[in-house]
Amino acid sequence: MKLDFSMDGLPLHKSGLTQFWPILMRVHGMPKTPVMVVAIYCGECKPDSVEEYLREFVTEFNELQIKGLFINGKKIKVLPRAIIADSPARAFLKGVVCFNAAEGCLKCLHIAKKDPDTKRMYFEGIGATKRTDTLFKGGAYPSHCKHHTPLIDLMNFDIVRDVITSDPLHLFYLGIMRKLLIGWMSGKFGKHKKWTPLQKQQISKFLKESQLPSEIHRKMRGLKYLPFSKGSEFRSFLRYIGVVVLKNNLPIENYNHFMLLFCAVTFLSSPIYKNYWRYAGEFLNKFVMDFDKIYDKSLVSSNVHILEHVFDDVDRFGDLETISADIFENELQKMKNGLRHGTRSLEQIINRLAETEEIKTAQEIIEPSFPKISARGNSVRFYITPDFVLKPTDRDQWFMLKDNTVVKYKSATYESGEFVLYGCQFLKQRESFVNPCSSYMLHITTGDLIYLSSDCIKVSLSEVLCKVCAVVLESDSYMFIPLLHTFIQ
Repeated sequence: MKLDFSMDGLPLHKSGLTQFWPILMRVHGMPKTPVMVVAIYCGECKPDSVEEYLREFVTEFNELQIKGLFINGKKIKVLPRAIIADSPARAFLKGVVCFNAAEGCLKCLHIAKKDPDTKRMYFEGIGATKRTDTLFKGGAYPSHCKHHTPLIDLMNFDIVRDVITSDPLHLFYLGIMRKLLIGWMSGKFGKHKKWTPLQKQQISKFLKESQLPSEIHRKMRGLKYLPFSKGSEFRSFLRYIGVVVLKNNLPIENYNHFMLLFCAVTFLSSPIYKNYWRYAGEFLNKFVMDFDKIYDKSLVSSNVHILEHVFDDVDRFGDLETISADIFENELQKMKNGLRHGTRSLEQIINRLAETEEIKTAQEIIEPSFPKISARGNSVRFYITPDFVLKPTDRDQWFMLKDNTVVKYKSATYESGEFVLYGCQFLKQRESFVNPCSSYMLHITTGDLIYLSSDCIKVSLSEVLCKVCAVVLESDSYMFIPLLHTFIQ
C-alpha cells in the first residue's frame, strides 16, 4: 500500500489570522478511498519549526513501515509514495530556500539570475546537474538547505525525487496558464501587444458560449473574471478551449509556442499516451528554451523552469492526474466549510471529523453498478462509468470509436447480453493541426456537419474509445478533443 501526503496552509477567516496546516493522506490506486486527516496544526501563522511540525509524523510512519498494517488479520506493507504541495509549502517542508531564490530549484543545481531592470529572478537554459537524495542528506547543498528537516529520516523516501514539483493544479493551471492569460490580456509580456478591447470581447463571448461536457462542472466565464478564476477554469482553457480561441488571437509564433504546452499536457495527462510521454518532455523543454525568445528572459520564472522536470515526475509516478493536488484542495475546502463560527476552530474541526466518521460507519454504502441506462421521457442517458455519461444534448452527445470516428449519440439499449449504442457518424474527418505534432496522435480531429451521416448506426460498447468535447470552430464545424478521464482501456 503506497500513500500520498499533502501539507499546505489553509486561512480560515478573512478578518483574522487563524489558519490550519493539516497533514492529509490518501491511498494511491484506490480512488474510492477518501482523503484522511493525519494531523492538524492550528495557529496564526505557519508552524515556526518544521522539526516540531513533522517529527512525530515521521516517527510514527517509520514505525508503521517496520511493523506493517494489519487489516482483517492480514499484514499490509505500507510505503510513502509522494508528498504533494505547492511551492512555498515544499520549501518549508524540505527546509530549503524559497522557490524564487538563486538556488531555489528542488530538482537541479540550476542557479537563477536577477534581472537588473525588472528585479525578477529568472533561469537561463536547461539541463543542469540534478540533485540527489544521497547528496541532499549528506549536506552537499549548503546554499540550498536552510535548516534540518525530519523528512531526511523518513524511511523509503527520496527527498529529492519524491517531493512532487509537477502538480498540474499549481504548476500548469494556476501557474503557467494563468501567467500566460494575464500577460496576453494586460500586455505585461513586453514583446506581445495586449489584446484589444474587441479581442477581449470576442474571446469572452467565445468562453461564455462554450458548451463543455457535463463532467466539467464549472462553466467558463469572460476575461473580466480572470483575477477570480479557479484552477478548474484554467484547466478547461488549457485542455479544451485555448487551442481554438487562441488561433486567431495570438501571433503565429506565440500560438505555436502555446501548442507545445497544450500537446505536452494532453500527452502527460493520460496513461493511454504513455508511449508519447518522453516526446511530451521534449515539447516542454522546447517550451522553456523558447520562452525568452517569444516573451522575455526575465519571465522565465521558477514555474517555467520546473517544466523541464515534469517528465521525470510523470515517468516515476504516472500521469499528471495521479500527482494532482486537486483532491487535497477539495478536502481543505470541506474542512473550512465545516466551521460554524470563528472561535475554537481546532475543536470544531475535530468534532466535524468525528461526526463524519460516525455517519460513514452508520450508513450502508451501496455502490451503483455501471454501465447503466436511464430513461427520462424520450431521452435515454447512458452511464458508461460514474464520470462518463452520454445524453442527446449539445454538450454530451459526442463520443469517439476506437477507429477515431466521431459519433453523435442518439440512444442506447441492452440487447442479447450487451450494451448497444445508436448514433450518427461522421463520414469524413480531417486533421485539426500538424504543429508540433499531428492532432491524430492525440485523438483530436475536426468534423464538418455536412459530413455527419443522417443514417443511424449500431455500435457495441466495446468499440467506444472515449467521450469528446466539441469546440465550435465555425457555425458548421467542430474540433473534437477527448475528455481525457473517459478513455476506455
